[in-house]
Amino acid sequence: MSQLASVAASRSERSAARRVLDAIASPGPTTAGTTVRRAVLVGLAAGLEGTDSSLAEFLMDSSVAARMFDDLLEHACAAVVSEPESHRQLELIRFLRCGSYERVQEPLGSLPGSAAPQSVQLAAVDALTSFGNVQVAKAMLKHWSRYLPAVRRKVVQELLSRSEWALPLLRSIESGTVPRSEIDSTRRVMLLQHSTATIRTLAADLFSEHTASSRVEVVARYHEALSLNGNRQRGAQVYVRECAVCHRLGTSIHPLGPNLLLSSTRDAETLLANILDPNRYVDPQYIQYVVVDRSGRVYTGMVVSETENGITLRRGENDQITIPRRNIGQLRGTGISMMPEGFEARITLQEMTDLIAFLLEAQYDRGTDPGMTEPPLKAREAR
Repeated sequence: MSQLASVAASRSERSAARRVLDAIASPGPTTAGTTVRRAVLVGLAAGLEGTDSSLAEFLMDSSVAARMFDDLLEHACAAVVSEPESHRQLELIRFLRCGSYERVQEPLGSLPGSAAPQSVQLAAVDALTSFGNVQVAKAMLKHWSRYLPAVRRKVVQELLSRSEWALPLLRSIESGTVPRSEIDSTRRVMLLQHSTATIRTLAADLFSEHTASSRVEVVARYHEALSLNGNRQRGAQVYVRECAVCHRLGTSIHPLGPNLLLSSTRDAETLLANILDPNRYVDPQYIQYVVVDRSGRVYTGMVVSETENGITLRRGENDQITIPRRNIGQLRGTGISMMPEGFEARITLQEMTDLIAFLLEAQYDRGTDPGMTEPPLKAREAR
């Protein structure tokens, strides 16, 4: 229903969309149920995006439809927090995007950092930041300390997409509420080159010294890891904890980073350098790109698809976005790897030794199950 409504709304002739809206709003024996009504409204709103009309304008033409929408929105605001089923919460969040920021910010803002599933928290962040309201940054930063890593990354990604949100984020870093380490090297460079002078100045105060710190020094500090005895089993645990989200072993399916079995031509010292200094050499396939749309919103990610109609960026695990070409104001490659710097903040010398031992051993058993994240069977038996 949602897709059909979207198609109807996106046509040059909008009479079909108006008839759909009238049909679900009209009282009578054939009145649509709540779920169907919400799905149709979500589809209409999606279809009207990028056109010269909006769902709000459609609703203004019909007092019956406007009352129906208001009742559905009030119910969804109350239900989205208490709904026990995550798939229903996601459905309600999609519908709340059709409302105004003032109406939906409180229930949506209560989900990130709550006991809700991660998918629900991420969807709530996505919904809130879809409004572009200047107050979004304050709402997103309010419960920062409660956020798990994936939610933190999503919040940073979205807040840095708009100038009016980037400044409050930087102020939070300045005050110590948000750690500097949450901002990766690509975004630091973007902030240091920002078109807004206030943001450039604050970013220089926060990051210039840290950005200039030599990766060579970090690699040298960890060089001792090459002389320690490594444990492949512990290394597998480090791999799962730190690497498996982006990389795979023994398969061409790697959502963000390269297949680590291709490390067969590398030695331990080269692996150490590539882990701690990911921008020393970057395969063009894994370079981050920056897209600025015509409204000034900024998107970063790895280009995974390019067609006549748009460009698709992959920004993280299960997170990609397609920007229509008509909306692209600027596209540029950064020359910087998708892998962030700062790995040394999360791994000890011994863990680095164990990780390298695991990676070097895994390369010799290419016949294992694709994507395996444990040492090969024969190596486990040998221990």
